Amino acid sequence: MRHPLLTYLEQINKKRKNANFATKNKHERMSKSNKIETTEFQQVQGIISLHRSKALQTVNNENLLIAWEVGAFVSTRLTKLCVGKQNS
Repeated sequence: MRHPLLTYLEQINKKRKNANFATKNKHERMSKSNKIETTEFQQVQGIISLHRSKALQTVNNENLLIAWEVGAFVSTRLTKLCVGKQNS
């Protein structure tokens, strides 16, 4: 007959090995999950960056059109004022 203490110690060692194995597997799964999440996060960042760039380009185009139209308006008014003074 085996000594009960020896049987008990073997059971404890077996549980520890199983626990270590489970923990290792959990960490491996988490690592794979983190890589997937990181890749997905980078994709989301790329989408945001792309549309932010497009929005900035649109704003810059509108600012250019504002300057163009204001310049044309001022130029026309100055031309009319100068022509009006010359006729007076």
